[in-house]
Amino acid sequence: MDATWQGTVDDIDPEFLHDLRVAVRRTRSVLAQGKGVLPAVARRSYQEGFGCLGSVTGRPRDLDVYMIEWDGYVTPLGPEVSAALAPVHDHIARQREEAHATMAAALRSDRYWQLMSGWQAWLHGPVPDAGGPEAEAPVERMGIEKAPVATSAPRASAALAYRDLWAEIAGRLWPSR
Repeated sequence: MDATWQGTVDDIDPEFLHDLRVAVRRTRSVLAQGKGVLPAVARRSYQEGFGCLGSVTGRPRDLDVYMIEWDGYVTPLGPEVSAALAPVHDHIARQREEAHATMAAALRSDRYWQLMSGWQAWLHGPVPDAGGPEAEAPVERMGIEKAPVATSAPRASAALAYRDLWAEIAGRLWPSR
């Protein structure tokens, strides 16, 4: 998310926003799927924060896509219809500018910086309890070796270990993926 922030706020290229949204979705997925692995208090807090971030970036991305794909939408309709739809294009362009301005303000806000600094601090802090009995049972039933947990390791390392574990579980559940 850090790598895409400036390009998103400055509206340099729609791909910055796209990449930011992908990172937010992946973070939200880890938080949602981390029940029994990640502490409930942290999960709830960050699920809410990243949910808000997903919401504030949704409309600008949708409008980006409309603008990017505009020619593909109207060209098959012929030149007369395409020309008649120019006011719609202009309206979408104005809506996009407004949505990006609103999003950029949110990404510059204290709330955003508190979310991101808290998230980074949490990820790199010590891991007091990275799992629980409810997390061990399904893994053991599948015959998969539990990911190693070191209480003094940074959370980011533990999160990577669990990501790899979840990838192995997913590979066994859905081998065609």
